[in-house]
Parts: sequence; C-alpha cells; structure tokens
Amino acid sequence: MTKDPIYFRRSVIQQILYSLTFLLGALASFQFAPLSRLLNIEISQSLALSSVILCFIIISFGIGAFAGARLFNRSKNVFRMLNRSFFYIGFFAIFFFISLPLFNKLNISIYLSSPDNLFLQRLFEFFIVLVSILLPAVLVGFCLLLLFQIQTQSEAQYPRSLATLFALFLFGTAGGWFVAEFGIIPVFGISQAYIFSSVAFIGLGILIRVILSTTDTNLLKEDDGSAHQLGLFADDQLEVFPTLKNSTFISFGIISFLYFSYLILASRISCFVVSNDIYTSISIIIASFFGLAVGSLISYKLIPRQIMLYPVYTLIPVFMGIFVFFILLLAPQMKNIHLWLCSLMALENIWSCKILTLIFHHFLFYFIPAVLMGLAIIFIHKIALKNFHERMKNFSFYLLIFSLSGASGLTITTYLLISYFGLQKSLIFIMWLNFLFGLLIIFFYSIQYYKLKRTSITFFVVACFFIISLFFPGTMLQKIYENKRAGSVLVFAKETPHSTITIKTNKNTKQLTLSNNGNLIAENPLRDFYVESISSYLPLLFFHSSPDPILVFGPENGRLINNISNFRVNGINFVYNSRHVNEALTLFRGDNDQRKKSPKISLIYQDPRKVLSDSTHKYNIIIGSCCHPGFNGGNYFFSRDFYQSCRTSLTDSGLIALPLPIHGVSIEDFKIGLKTFYSVFPNTAVFYNNNLLNKYILAVGFLSDTLKFDYQKIAQHIEADSANPYLKNDGLNNIFEILNCFIMGPREIRQLTSGVRINTENKPVLLYSTPRAGDTSLNMSQILYLFRSYREPIFPYLTGMELEIEARAHIKHTMDRYQKSSDFVLSGLIAQLNGNEYRKLQLFKQAYTLNREDFGAKNYIDKYYNRFLISSPESVVDFAENAKIYFQKTEYEQAIEELQNTAKQKKCISIHSNYSLT
Repeated sequence: MTKDPIYFRRSVIQQILYSLTFLLGALASFQFAPLSRLLNIEISQSLALSSVILCFIIISFGIGAFAGARLFNRSKNVFRMLNRSFFYIGFFAIFFFISLPLFNKLNISIYLSSPDNLFLQRLFEFFIVLVSILLPAVLVGFCLLLLFQIQTQSEAQYPRSLATLFALFLFGTAGGWFVAEFGIIPVFGISQAYIFSSVAFIGLGILIRVILSTTDTNLLKEDDGSAHQLGLFADDQLEVFPTLKNSTFISFGIISFLYFSYLILASRISCFVVSNDIYTSISIIIASFFGLAVGSLISYKLIPRQIMLYPVYTLIPVFMGIFVFFILLLAPQMKNIHLWLCSLMALENIWSCKILTLIFHHFLFYFIPAVLMGLAIIFIHKIALKNFHERMKNFSFYLLIFSLSGASGLTITTYLLISYFGLQKSLIFIMWLNFLFGLLIIFFYSIQYYKLKRTSITFFVVACFFIISLFFPGTMLQKIYENKRAGSVLVFAKETPHSTITIKTNKNTKQLTLSNNGNLIAENPLRDFYVESISSYLPLLFFHSSPDPILVFGPENGRLINNISNFRVNGINFVYNSRHVNEALTLFRGDNDQRKKSPKISLIYQDPRKVLSDSTHKYNIIIGSCCHPGFNGGNYFFSRDFYQSCRTSLTDSGLIALPLPIHGVSIEDFKIGLKTFYSVFPNTAVFYNNNLLNKYILAVGFLSDTLKFDYQKIAQHIEADSANPYLKNDGLNNIFEILNCFIMGPREIRQLTSGVRINTENKPVLLYSTPRAGDTSLNMSQILYLFRSYREPIFPYLTGMELEIEARAHIKHTMDRYQKSSDFVLSGLIAQLNGNEYRKLQLFKQAYTLNREDFGAKNYIDKYYNRFLISSPESVVDFAENAKIYFQKTEYEQAIEELQNTAKQKKCISIHSNYSLT
C-alpha cells in the first residue's frame, strides 16, 4: 500500500467525484419524475404532453452538456461552478413550485378568454413546460460535463474513465427514477418528492462547497509519461478518407433518430401485450437508462483491447435492424409467451406474474436496443476523437446530436409515421432504415480498408432479412389487439399520434368493444358497463325540477348520451379530450349516435378539469362515464381534487353521479375510491344494478343537507317515461326495481370506509395499487359480499309517503320483498364469480320464487330454461316435457296449464293404456 499522500488524496477525491456523478443522475430523476407529474396535474394528463416533456428534457440536457464542455477552461474554480449550478437547480425548483399556481391560473384564464382557440392554449402549455424544464435540464447536462472533464484528465485512463462515469450517471438516473416513482411519490406525494429533490440539490451543493471548494483540479492529473496521445487511438492511426470522417456524426444522428423512433413504436405495442398502466410506462424509462448504462460498461471492456472500433460501430444499426425484425415476429405472440413464462415458473399470484412479465418484456423490447445505443455513444466518441484536449467538446457534441436527433425521432414518429403509415409499417420502415444506413457506413469502411469479404457477408445477411420482411402479412401486428382465447376478433384499428383505437367483436357473444390504447371505453351491448343503464336515468329521477344543464365527461360509448337525450333534457355538454376517439365512437354507434345529430348536445373537446374550472357555468347534474383508475390518464377522475372541482361547478341543489369500479381493484382500493368520493360529498348514496354481473357501482353525491328521495315525484317521472324502450329493456320502468338498486347511504359508507386513505392528485394511491390487484373474480366477489353485509333498506330515506296506512304498508312490504330477492341474486352473482354455476342457479330460483317481478332473476331463469322448451308442442310427450321445465322454473301455474293440455289430446287414454300394458 502506497504512503504517497498525493496519491491517497487523489484517490479520495476520485471516489467523491464518482459518487457525485451517480448522485447527479439520481437527483435529476428525483426532480424530473415528480416534475412531469406536476405538469400533468396542472396542465393536462395526456400522452401529447408527456412526449413534449420528454423532448424538452432531452434537448435541454444536450444543450447543457454542450455548454459545459466549452465553459470548463474559462473558470478559475470548477468546483465553485459546480456548487453554484447545484444551488441554481435547487432554488429554481422551489421558485417554480411556488409559482405553479400562478401558471395554472394563467392557463385557465387563457382557456376562459378563448375556449375554442386550442393553438393558443397549447402554446401556453408548451411555454410552461419549457420554463419548468429548460434551466434544470441544461444545468444537469452542464454539471455532468464538468464532472467528466475533471475526472478524465489522465490520457492513459481516459476512455475507460469516460465509459465508467457515463455508466454511473445512467445507473443513478435509472435507480433514481425507480425510487422516485415507486418509493417517494406513493409514500410522500408528488409535491413532497419535488421539494425533496430541490433540497437535495441545495444540500449537495453545500457539501461540494465544504469539501471540494479548495481542491485543485490539477491534482487529478496523473503522470502519463509512458502514454502517448496517439497511442491511445491505435485503431485510428490509418489514413481516414474525408467521406468516412464526415459520415460519423451523420450516421450517429441517424442511429439516435431511429433508436428513439423505435422506443415510441415499442411503447405502443407494450400497451397491448402487457398493460397500459404506471408500472409499464415507468419500467420503459428505467429499462432504457439501465440498458444505456450497461452498453457503456461493455464499451469499457472493449476499448482497451485495441480492436478496430469502426467496424464494430458500423454493425450496430445492422444489429438494430435485425432486432426490430425479430420484434415484429415475436410481438403477436408475446401474450402467449408471457402466459407460458408464468405457468413455467408456477406463479399463481397475479402481481408476481406481472413482475416477471415486465422484466422479461422490457429486457427484450427496451434493454437490448438501449445497450446497442450505449455502445454507439462511446464508440463514436472514441472513433472521432483526435485531440485529447478536445475530448469533452467532442463528447458533448455527440451528446447534443443524440438529444436533438432523439427529440426529432420522437416527434416525427409520433406525428407523421404512426399517423400515416400505422404501427407495423412504421416498424418495418425503421428496420429498413437501420439496414440501409448500416450498409452505407459499412460500404465506406470497406472502401478504405479493403475488407470486402466480411462486407459481402454482411450485405448477404441483410438482404435475406430484407427479402423476408417483404412477405410479412399486412395485418401481422394487428394480432396484438385481439384476444383469441376470449374469442375477440379485430374489426377496426386506427393509429393516431397519441392513441391506438380498436373495435373488436366477440365471435361467441357478438358483442362489439371499443378500446383506446388497450383500455375498454365502450361496448355494445352493455356488459361490463351495465351501470350506464342506471347512471343515465337515476340522476334525472332524483333531480325533480328541470335538470338542465347537464355535464357528461369521460370516455363513453354514446349510449349514455343517447339515453339522457331521450328524457326531459334540453341541454347536455359532453366533454372529452380526444377528437379521434369520438370519431371512432360515431363509427361504433352508427346511425344510433345522437351526439352530433341532436341539437340538445354540445360536444367540447377539452380536458374536463378546464371545463370545470369555469366558475361562470353551473350544472344541475354532472354524470361521469366508466373508466378505471389503474390505467394511465384515468386516475385523476378518482381524486379528491377532481371531485372538489365538480362540487364547485354544481348548483346549490345539484348532484353528481359517477361509476366506481369493483373489478380490477382490491377491497382496500374500492374503499379508497368510495372514501375519496364520500369525503367531498357527505350525502352519498351507492347504487348497484344486479340485473347483470355489473362491474361498476354508481355513487350519487347530493349537495342537499340530508339524503332524501321523494317517492311520489319519482313515481310520477317513471310513469311519464314508462314507454321509453331504454327503461323497458333494462327493467327500469318499475319504481321498485329502481329503488331496489340502492345499497347504502352515508351512515353505512362512513362505517365501511373508516380509517381508509384518500386518493389525491398529489398522492395517487389508486394509480399504484390497482394494477397490483389484478382483475380477479375473487376480489370482486369479496366486494359483492360487502354489499350484502352493509346493505340497508331505502325505505327510511323516502319522503312523500303521505299515504293511507294500508298503501304505505304495501309499499314497505313490496320493497322488503324486492330486497330479499335481490339478496339472493347478489349471492348468486358471488357464486358465479366463484365458479359455482349450480349454486347460482339455485339462488336465482329462490329469488324468482320469492319475487316474480325481480327483473334480474326472471331474465336469468328464462334464459337458462327457455332453451329447453319445445316451441310448438304437439304430442303428449311434448306437453309433458314443457310442464317439467316450467315446474323446474318454479312457474307452477304454467306447469299445471301444460299438464291440462295433455288431457285435451284425443289419443291420451289409448296412449296411456298402451303404456300400461307395456
């Protein structure tokens, strides 16, 4: 062990600087992860905004790195410059956080002043993103290059040191993003995570000032007497043609462009073959950073071997093209591969299976191409560098090319390639471009170094892949949209800049479903969204005066709007922030779509939160359509902040009706969703239509002081609307059937949700917890069991019961009978979820026996038994068979009637005698 104090001090400083490089990447993630969430909250939750944020971060980082390399030699004290940069990042973040409410108010005021001027609104949103990201991202890139410059002053160790430092920064970025998204934000909140990153930057700046402010950077220089500058670049000592020199940065820019283009296209595939939730999207970022870091480390091992780097570099786009080729082949089978992996590992827990799926999928789709890109960054710098003193200028130049080309790739692929060519053709186009530019730079290399044999082999291999790709079926990649196990077949697909819209039909049930980025948003006929049968009518019944105006928001299939427009309504504002989805809904509904035909309906393509921020417009009724908090973009519909915006937009006697999911959530998640709604609307009633296995409840919040339902007025409205086919088809033209949907009121809700957390935009609990629950029948059956346990009669909440004692007693007796029969129906649905169809049949028979007018029980019994009935009985045996079926249905009167029909047969006695003799 050396006793040289200079060597010891140099080693300590190097370790500190290595740690600073890692911490810089981690703190950058700590800041940009919550910052992107804050911008989504304050501006808009959309893929368009996320793409803009990512582009600004990449470009600003490249500019900062470019500036850092050129300002290094102008400072007398580099550590002080580093210290000040950390201070600037921290204090700017605090300043921006304080100013964010002001930006939000300006954004809303711009919307209110010109609600139809989308260009001006988007321009201001871009301005907010630019202000929030430009300075910190530039300073992060600036600090990174300062650290690189300080630690790479040894000519002998430079290439390996650079690869190590770059890998450390990327590992820190990946680890920081993981900790921020899955540790700090879910536990402490988005705002707290952002403030924590600001304080951490300031603290790190103080630490640098205390420890390193007096350090001389020349101390890190080593004696390189035995190392010669040109000797470090033995692979480039041969004469290089000007064409080859000029092609290096052009080829690297194209490789970067194609890499980011692939990321956008692969993320679209992941929405369908994995899921469209927070874990998938964040894992893409982490896997990409991790892959870039590993690529840098691999280059750390390859560079000292004195191998010719240029031929290795030329093969990177070729390998990337081959990789895309196999992704095109594997993508349609990825769902089956994921299921096979889970069964192979014997994983029964849904969350464990999802983790395995994410690891395998992201390793294959994102980690491998990121490794190739990480190799390309280090290789191109090593190849192009001729002067050691210009090392950081060279490296920062290629980082700038990487960032600008990457942002161009994101933008052009999103707005041009996907929109005009679709997903599959865009991937094939990216694959061909990789092959083309790979072959071009290989061709330039072969001309200079006369490596014709290996070049010919490469050309032959690429030609084989190219020819095979010409025979790819045009609909090969569309298989990712289908679910052959469930019998769904693709009918329509459309790629837009920020969504993939699909319409599928089920071969068994003939049901049409409409999805956006893999999320179900509409179906016909209703099944999962059967709650819309009551959400379109119950609010109108409970608001007894004129219900206009009504606000409807969220993705919906057109039936909700159609139902509402058929009742006593004159003004409906339908708000949704995707014009492309609404165009697909028109195709989905066909001639039955009233949204563009009816003069009652006003379509508003805007973020619902902006519409609700308009304090000059008040609504009597607000109705939400079905969505799920586990999907990206759906969480804010279930936050307390959004419910408070709804409350301020209601009139003093207004009400709100929102579907809350009971599928794909755990019991705790369901309680959180209900508690969040109840915390804003204390007078809440929960309704559940059990005529089918409904996957949503309807939470209705009233602004009145007490929860009361006027029986007489509800009965009058139902009588006036009884001829409406929508009500008749769903059994809602019966007041007892409607009131029987009631599950619980404020007292039971308060008891059920006691001690449960609340979901907010700042702390999105459901966004992280619901994907872990999985869409299991066990969770849903447990929630239905809660309904049975906490269910209360609606009779105590009824007013307008100034009737005679006998009439009042009759109403109460009928309601009790309906509630008892529906309890059997709920138990039958629980049995269905548990896979016990026989138990379900027996329970529905008990419900039907108790209450012949129970719509759900009657429908199920008829559907089950009527298929066995002989439609046109002629013989005694036919009548006897029908009588047996009616007896099993517990319709004894009809069974007796069928038996009487047997007696009317002319040959009844002779047949009976022959049967006796036999």
